Amino acid sequence: SVRTGIPVVYKTSFDKANRTSAASPRGLGLDASISGPSALESLEHALFMSDALASLSVRTGIPVVYKTSFDKANGTLAVSPRGLGLDASLRAFEEIKRASGLPVITDVHECWQVGPVAEVVDVLQILAFLCRQTDLLVAA
Repeated sequence: SVRTGIPVVYKTSFDKANRTSAASPRGLGLDASISGPSALESLEHALFMSDALASLSVRTGIPVVYKTSFDKANGTLAVSPRGLGLDASLRAFEEIKRASGLPVITDVHECWQVGPVAEVVDVLQILAFLCRQTDLLVAA
């Protein structure tokens, strides 16, 4: 993104084993596996998952980008857990990056989230159902 200086991924299809070929100014390289839990459930779980994914990346030679949502606003049930919230998630993303060495991608849903999230993560994701929200695209 020109505004934030970090890559923005516009997700156009649902694919749990997502692979991307987007070049990155932060050194993500070319082919990488984007992997992680759907929602950021707890710091402990995130550190466990990111450590496992970092080990897998070393063993296979395939770069991994850790992906999780800080606010799972599009869950299938209204009572589904939504994540840790923005402030706790930003601290968790910093710890995930520090502990695992993996770059982090997360999705943003609203314009006001772009700035604080872009300060911490390596890639912003705009979900397909939000790709026509001009203000959000411009903010990213």
